[in-house]
Amino acid sequence: MKKLIITYLSIIVASLTAQAQTADTPNWVALETQLRNLLKAIALQSSYSVRDSLNAIFITDFERTLRLPGAFSHPFDSLPHMGRLVSDDGLVRIFTWNIPQADGSQHFFGYIQHREPKSPTATTHALHNHADTLPPDRLLNAQLPHTTWFGALYYQIVTIKTKASTYYVLLGYRPNGLHTSKKVIEPLSFGLSGQPLFGQRVFNVNGKQQLQRIIFEFSARASMTLRFEPTIEMLVFDHLSPASPRYAGNAQFYGPDFSYDGFKLDTKSGFWSYVRDLDMRNPRKNKRSKNTGPASDPPFIYKPNYKQAEK
Repeated sequence: MKKLIITYLSIIVASLTAQAQTADTPNWVALETQLRNLLKAIALQSSYSVRDSLNAIFITDFERTLRLPGAFSHPFDSLPHMGRLVSDDGLVRIFTWNIPQADGSQHFFGYIQHREPKSPTATTHALHNHADTLPPDRLLNAQLPHTTWFGALYYQIVTIKTKASTYYVLLGYRPNGLHTSKKVIEPLSFGLSGQPLFGQRVFNVNGKQQLQRIIFEFSARASMTLRFEPTIEMLVFDHLSPASPRYAGNAQFYGPDFSYDGFKLDTKSGFWSYVRDLDMRNPRKNKRSKNTGPASDPPFIYKPNYKQAEK
């Protein structure tokens, strides 16, 4: 029965796609309706295997649609259960979504569209979540291609322009299984060939480390704030602490402790410096020189004895 449902849906999708693309100009309303209905069907499906199969159909259809002429200017703003971000310079667009699995884990999917400032056309890149195979210390220090993506659901994008280059800072949320969740600060740039690159050594921590990305891990029952505050040009986030000293180093017992830290942007260089103990009642008075770096490393610094929660 499951195979018959999937086969039937595949035939319908192929037929609708053909109808929507018979004209010289794609029928964007028909294409987006088709994509929207597939996402709704995935969300309503209780069978994990059927859900994955329907998602495979959606991926094929969505990528085909994104590569059509004029797709970059179409908003696709009615697609449910999907994150969609556009950079404020209008050159980058990112779609991300996730599919829960039977064991409590998540599969992450995404696409990046990017165009050069003087080009009317955009290139489309599928994101492949293979960074889970990398050890935690490498994740903080490696620049990764889109084929080895650290999967996340992005909810904010910040354009950083310096004299030397332009890059983007992505803020993302990642359900990480039954015990922990993660949030990530992920720089995004584009190589000479136009390929997306994740990670950039722009985070100065305690004056002794420069990291490519920042990853926070905390209890799945907790909620963590991570946002960019443009008025003070700072990334602001909850400081994470264990519920009890005996849980130090065990991420599934970490949560906000009602204090805040941040990364302050140097607009000339594009680098970010770690600032602790922010006063969010009057954030403009936070001074990097006074509050830079605690005596001990912050919790997002990987240590070899750090206990990763079971997934």
